[in-house]
Amino acid sequence: MASIKTKFRPSKIDGKEGTIYYQVIHERKVRLLPTDYKVFPSEWDEKRAMLICKADTDRLPILICQKERIRHDLERLGNIIRKFETSSMFYTVDDIAYEFKRYSLKYSLYNYMESIIISLKQKNKTRTAETYRSALNSFKKYRDYEDIMLDAITSETIEQYEAYLKGRGNIPNTTSFYMRILRAVYNRAVENEIIENRNPFRRVYIIAKTK
Repeated sequence: MASIKTKFRPSKIDGKEGTIYYQVIHERKVRLLPTDYKVFPSEWDEKRAMLICKADTDRLPILICQKERIRHDLERLGNIIRKFETSSMFYTVDDIAYEFKRYSLKYSLYNYMESIIISLKQKNKTRTAETYRSALNSFKKYRDYEDIMLDAITSETIEQYEAYLKGRGNIPNTTSFYMRILRAVYNRAVENEIIENRNPFRRVYIIAKTK
């Protein structure tokens, strides 16, 4: 069984942030998986291999976000390894690294929605493609264009997005419109067995689509 460890690499420049990365070991071979998570040495607990989120720092929102992203990354790596193990097929540490990178590139929300939009256009469903594009652009603005993995979408993410839409003066029909499209995208990923259904839309208002 492969093992995963979260590591911190300090910057060679004093006063600069270091980088979080993952160490994957399988069959005595090691691969290092980089991330774009940057933290200062004082924000890293080497013994516990985890971030230190102090309430008295203005970086707390950033650290909490990165801590959550690390949690989802480790969960994703664990799922990848379990799939290899249950398949009873021979696999290497490079296979784990490849699957992790492939998932990160293909199954982020933005990339996944882009692939759906392209498919809709190829099927001459231009109007539907436009509605998906509108929903995607709205969600991107809410996230300040920072992408999110499909399996990292939680009820809190969706509830905060709903609050964002309401705060911008969107009427309930408009808010429901965006939510309905995002839910359709999420459900498609569930049906395709890309993610497990955590029902993140259960607490937001969605008007049933009329026929």
